[in-house]
Order: sequence, then structure tokens, then C-alpha cells
Amino acid sequence: MTPRFIGRLNWAPQQHDTPDLWRLEEPYAQVTSRGYLIMCPLMVGVDGASIPRPLWPIPFIGHPFERDNKFWSPPHDFGYRNLAIVIDLTTPAARVATPETWAAMWNRIPGDMRIDPRGLGRPWWDDVMVEGMQICGERRAKQWIVYTGVRIGAGRAWRKAA
Repeated sequence: MTPRFIGRLNWAPQQHDTPDLWRLEEPYAQVTSRGYLIMCPLMVGVDGASIPRPLWPIPFIGHPFERDNKFWSPPHDFGYRNLAIVIDLTTPAARVATPETWAAMWNRIPGDMRIDPRGLGRPWWDDVMVEGMQICGERRAKQWIVYTGVRIGAGRAWRKAA
């Protein structure tokens, strides 16, 4: 399957009481090369922690909601927080619609089609992040630095959401 992003990133205005949380106003999803569709829920806060905060000031890495970072960080963030909606597009039940159609119906996906995001494991989500960076054409050095930063520093975030 061709890895790609589906939808348009349309961020809701930030609220004064939660300035570090960004919210999607429109359906947004990532299709992985292994045939999974990862949908991001609407109006749920995401903090961009797919890029560890100490790396934000590094010019070629940057803030998670700037440049191409804004495309690949939300699916990873929602996966880490157990909020992503994941379906296996290779199953017969999922083949009745296109990935784009499923993404548009994100809030009406039957429960028996959903995969538990936690059951996929932390390395799986980190690989999804790297694949998202590859879709965006990020340099290998950036992929390695961000991946290494997440592998070293995000264990607590993963355990906290469990």
C-alpha cells in the first residue's frame, strides 16, 4: 500500500487555558505501507511531543507544528496517548471503502474493526513516525535524531498513557 496522509490539516484556535494543545478541526489520517489507517480524533488536544521538547530549538528539527513536522507528528502523538483510531485496511471488512472514506467516517468506525493502539506497541508507533517523516521527504539525519530522541525520552509518556 502506498504510504500517505489523508485530509487537510486544519488546526482549531488554541484556548488560553491550554496553549500547548493543538486540536484538529477536520479528519486527518496516515496510511502506512503495511496497510494500516491511523485516524486522528477531532477536537482532542495534542501537544507535539513526537519531537522531544529539547529538540525544538534545533533549527533543522523545529517545532512540531511547523513545516513538515505538522504532518507526521499528530498520528504518532495520538497513538502514544491511546487515542488514535486504527484499522487494518487489508481485512475483507475494511476493503468495502477507500482509506479516504474511512478517514471521513472516523467517528463511526465499528468497534470490531478497530485495533487497540496500545496493543501495537511503542516501537510500532515510532516506526509510524519515521514512515511519516519519509512521506514528507525529511532528511535521514532528522529521522534518526527525532527517532533516537523519542526512543530515549518518551518511555515515561508511553507508560503514563497506559
